[in-house]
Amino acid sequence: GGVGTVPWHLPAVEAALRGRPATQATFEEAAAAAADGARPLSGNGYKVPLLKRTIVRALLELTEESSR
Repeated sequence: GGVGTVPWHLPAVEAALRGRPATQATFEEAAAAAADGARPLSGNGYKVPLLKRTIVRALLELTEESSR
C-alpha cells in the first residue's frame, strides 16, 4: 500500500513552497507540512519519514531537470 489512496490538495504545502527559493531546506519544510497530522497505522510508521524523503527527493530532481 501507498501513503494514500487518492492525491490530496494540501494548501499548507503550497504555502511552504510559494515564493521561496528552490532549496533542500525549503523542500524539507514543505515535506514536513505534507506529513503534518499523519496518523500511521500500527506497523507502518516508517511511511512518514519515507514520505518526507520522497517529497524532498522528487522536488530536488525536478529542480535539477528544470535547470538543464
